[in-house]
Amino acid sequence: MKTAKTIAIALAATFSVAASAYAAQASFSLRTLERGEWTLRDKADDFRLVRKLCVRDPRVLVKLHHPGQRCEIHRLSGDAREVVFSYSCQSGSGSTAIRRETDRLVQIRSQGLDRGAPYAFDYEARKTGSC
Repeated sequence: MKTAKTIAIALAATFSVAASAYAAQASFSLRTLERGEWTLRDKADDFRLVRKLCVRDPRVLVKLHHPGQRCEIHRLSGDAREVVFSYSCQSGSGSTAIRRETDRLVQIRSQGLDRGAPYAFDYEARKTGSC
């Protein structure tokens, strides 16, 4: 027969494992985003079309202002809906917050420096097709 202390320890261990598993599932990851053609629209400019891009690796959404550059990307924080990154490239650096609406629709806010000049944008990105 198990003692109350043994049962309490077993329940605490089970709860801890379950809580860790839930936290891992609840954290938003770029890997869940669909691959294909994405359309970027500027929320600050009446949703004007900014550009379309082929997203094979969703990390390109983190460094939109530094396309084609090799950048070091670091995840700063995240929860079930939003993740925040900082990144550093040869010509500049920035921070980007990506909020997931669905795996086909995200909101992207980014700011930083490019060749010493500041930039900031607030885009809506939507998967619009294949590429």
